[in-house]
Amino acid sequence: MLSEFLSYKNFTKNRYYNIYLDIIKQNINNTSIHEYTENHHILPKSFGGVNTIVVSLRPHYILHKLLTKFTTSSDKAKMC
Repeated sequence: MLSEFLSYKNFTKNRYYNIYLDIIKQNINNTSIHEYTENHHILPKSFGGVNTIVVSLRPHYILHKLLTKFTTSSDKAKMC
């Protein structure tokens, strides 16, 4: 599930990248969310991502903010 994300070329592996991965790993098999949830593409759909996880609203917002901090090249504009 993470392989497409880990192999993507336009990411800088900085602290934001690591925080993003930690949140994804915490939520991959999380079935105990008892509040509003949304689907999140691990690798953004605009980059060709197909795998999704279910996250609550706050982590979903944080994941998208983090993507702007470690995406490089022309892909950065897609995340901003």
